Amino acid sequence: MVGIFVDGKNVALDANGNVISINGPFFSGTSLIKESNTQFDGTTPRLTVDVALAESVTEHTLTIVVCDAGDGDLDTAVMLASLVACDGTNCGGGGGPAVTSWCGDGKLDVGELCDDGNKQGGDGCSATCALEAPAAVCGNGKVEAGEAGAMASAALVVPSAAQAADYQLDAQLFTPSAFFHDGFSTPRGQTDGGYPWSLGLVLDYQKNPVVLRRDKAESSEVLQSLVSHQVTANVMGSVRLMRWLSLGVAVPIIPLQAGNAIGPFAEPASFALGDVRLTPRLRLLTLADGKAHVAGTLGITLPTGKLFDRYTGRSGATVAPGLAGDVQLGDWTFTGGAAVVLASADQVANISISQRIDMRGAAI
Repeated sequence: MVGIFVDGKNVALDANGNVISINGPFFSGTSLIKESNTQFDGTTPRLTVDVALAESVTEHTLTIVVCDAGDGDLDTAVMLASLVACDGTNCGGGGGPAVTSWCGDGKLDVGELCDDGNKQGGDGCSATCALEAPAAVCGNGKVEAGEAGAMASAALVVPSAAQAADYQLDAQLFTPSAFFHDGFSTPRGQTDGGYPWSLGLVLDYQKNPVVLRRDKAESSEVLQSLVSHQVTANVMGSVRLMRWLSLGVAVPIIPLQAGNAIGPFAEPASFALGDVRLTPRLRLLTLADGKAHVAGTLGITLPTGKLFDRYTGRSGATVAPGLAGDVQLGDWTFTGGAAVVLASADQVANISISQRIDMRGAAI
């Protein structure tokens, strides 16, 4: 005998309205399950039950029971094939697909922005599976909403719409060099490289460069991708102004970008322009009969990306003074450079993005 109880009422009935049992007509039907790779003999039909739920009740209980003979053999079971909920107008043939969103089951379903496996609010995911700012926990090493401190945090706290109104994130993680004779993205100490000018195009693709992540005590969970796909065409060129001075220019064009709008965070633009990069390079030293070079660099970015999108540039200009060099040893040329990127802070919720040290090296 089998029983399926929804809010305490048995809804598993046969064609005659009786409780399903081995002695009833339910097991004599022609629509039988004959699944492979199971221990069942194929004599059990599939049971489909539709139950209307009371709108005044916000939480419902589902209980499945099986009664077996007392012979000591556990040879009766119920397999749950699917569990689907719908919202009245979208029930099967009622005008649209059913909604299969079950908040609190730990899975990110349709209509949910998060699902942490419970229906309790205040932990970053509300009782209705919407994003929220979790309660601050003082002493956990993170600067959270409602706290002030000098320790930086890498965990993004979801801000309110007012807090997120002016955010700006630069998702351009790959910045190739504008000079043809450089090691792709690694600078050299030469200012000419034998070419008075150069022009090039470098394409790059990024998957999930910006995600919304929520840290738990035992794991880290990606809630959603703010930017899921980004294709960039880097149009670049350089010109030798003097034997000891050259200028590189890079214009990143984003012809394809996709992502999601999540809470206060906007959906990325499908087409955008990144921050334009200018790089004057001044040769300082030439050593070892021209086999080693040292140059001073001054990387400058203009905040053109923010005119198109919130994810393709900084909120202000940046200046990066640094040094670059190369040395030839046999058949190999070793290149490298270091620069200090000076920029005003970009604030996103509880994360501040400002200065950094950029170091690169290569062997060619």
